Amino acid sequence: MIPKTYLAIAAVAAIALIAGGIIILMNNSDNPSPDPVVPDVDPDEYILRISGPNGTVYADLAETDAAKELIMVLEDSPLSIRLQDYGGFEKVGDMGIKLTRSDVSTVTGPGDIVLYNGKSIVMFYGSNSWQYTSLAKVKNASADSMKEFLGSGDITLELSVEKIVN
Repeated sequence: MIPKTYLAIAAVAAIALIAGGIIILMNNSDNPSPDPVVPDVDPDEYILRISGPNGTVYADLAETDAAKELIMVLEDSPLSIRLQDYGGFEKVGDMGIKLTRSDVSTVTGPGDIVLYNGKSIVMFYGSNSWQYTSLAKVKNASADSMKEFLGSGDITLELSVEKIVN
């Protein structure tokens, strides 16, 4: 027969183990998930190509994690995105993928391409102030050239990247 003292010690030890496990689980649930791995690509070595029914434009990619992730996605295959007019100064479309957000207060202008809410791409033909993550800037963009390229109403654009050969 096991002495009552040993049973009491065993019971306290079991309770302590269970309580400790709960505390550990509770602490782990509060910890954020580990940071995603940022692709090891240099945005300066690529150019973003955007094609649509009104032609093709090229954009310099930003030095953000989201732009690097976009490069990796587009190296595999082009991405087709449907954009809609919004606010009289931009077109917005869901990319169908989620990219890393690093939003900062931004005053945009014609040709700016930004990430909104981690999954939408926004192309500007006007100006706006909001919290965005920069993706790219269309080369030599003006309000008129961007309006002409983006047209009126909904538009489907194809995004791809090209490696710059020096």
